[in-house]
Amino acid sequence: DYLYSRVVNGVDDNFPRPMRENIAKYLLQLPGNIGKRALKQGLSAEKVQDLESVILSKKSILQEAILPLEVAIHDFTVELLKGLKSVFIADSSKEVQRLKVELSAAVRDITDNAPEDPHAMEIMQQHLNKIKDFSQITTPVEAVVFDYNGHTYKFAGNFAPLNQILGLFRYKMGAKRLTNESLTANATIITEKEGKKVALLPGGFKPPHAGHYGLAKQLASQSDIDEVIVIIGKNPRLSDVEPKITVTAEQSKTLWDLYTRNDKNIKVRIQEGKTPVADVYDLIANKNSFSEGDTVVLGKSDKRYGRAQSWAEMHNPGVNVEEMVFPVIGGKSMGGTALRDMIAADQKEKFISKLPEHLSIPDQEEAWNTVSSLGNESLNTFIDSTIKEISAMGGGSVGGDSASKSAPNTYSVYRTTKKPRIKKAKRQRRR
Repeated sequence: DYLYSRVVNGVDDNFPRPMRENIAKYLLQLPGNIGKRALKQGLSAEKVQDLESVILSKKSILQEAILPLEVAIHDFTVELLKGLKSVFIADSSKEVQRLKVELSAAVRDITDNAPEDPHAMEIMQQHLNKIKDFSQITTPVEAVVFDYNGHTYKFAGNFAPLNQILGLFRYKMGAKRLTNESLTANATIITEKEGKKVALLPGGFKPPHAGHYGLAKQLASQSDIDEVIVIIGKNPRLSDVEPKITVTAEQSKTLWDLYTRNDKNIKVRIQEGKTPVADVYDLIANKNSFSEGDTVVLGKSDKRYGRAQSWAEMHNPGVNVEEMVFPVIGGKSMGGTALRDMIAADQKEKFISKLPEHLSIPDQEEAWNTVSSLGNESLNTFIDSTIKEISAMGGGSVGGDSASKSAPNTYSVYRTTKKPRIKKAKRQRRR
């Protein structure tokens, strides 16, 4: 609510308030978000350009909106860690003094080089604003890390901005990807990010619905996740009700591609290994996919990934595996079996109601045609080919010429080792 209010009030006043509210919902990906296409409807060319400018500034708008909360939490963590000592440091007071001296040297060096690197000067000032005063550096302890309500939090106090400034001093800009201190969508306070961070989302998805897409979208919208890879199981699934219909991996991918048409950081692929989970492990071990410093995000509740970190250490050292509780998105989430039954029962409107809300009417029609027409066609094709094969067997086209010297055709539609009686009769007549 706080972020929503901040963004609404921070968007250009040239837009009327209802429009600013819709823009805020879009930027924050809140329920009721009408999508970019609907936002543009009815706007003049000039207003559309203004809207595009706002959307392109999304990162800075959200950073500015969150700043007061970020500062409040930072100040709290500074108090929480004040004077904390570590059994791993022989003299905490001496270490605190060393950090102050090193920080002072870093500030002087960056300030002296400000004309050559004004960006470094700007970043240093942002972090000094958080530290406020050197007297606020009271502990050599880096952070306190704890789990609460299914999430992992890291309270780093002044160590985070201190480390940022020292990083600028030691490595200069561009020599190291620095840590970011921010409040993200899943309430993680500190995110240390050295390489890319990718969430893997394997599943059957026969067919994918609004809940599936909502989960991928929420993961992709988190500021510390660079990409989401959806892995579709290759085995087709049947409906429980008659007439039986199938939903295939290819149909599932067609729907995912339709849903994610405008989501550049959501990639969709069909399982290549034995199972979708096997694909997860194969990707982690693939040095072309992940390298040292990269992080793979997996669902924490899934016990199948219990050995993922040790697997990474063994096959692709330097790749980190992070567990996250993947949220259940929206009331529209439901099992794939129920959706397949809707398709079999030709319940078009009910099926469409389970699709992502951002789809246009033509997109909804395309989704329905993908699973209904093609699904039934695939089953009918299978049935027709089976009938033709059985008919051919009944007509004798499977058996070869009795006088042929080639190896006999041992296939029998009756699944028996006994030879058909008619062949015995032919051999008797030849005698």
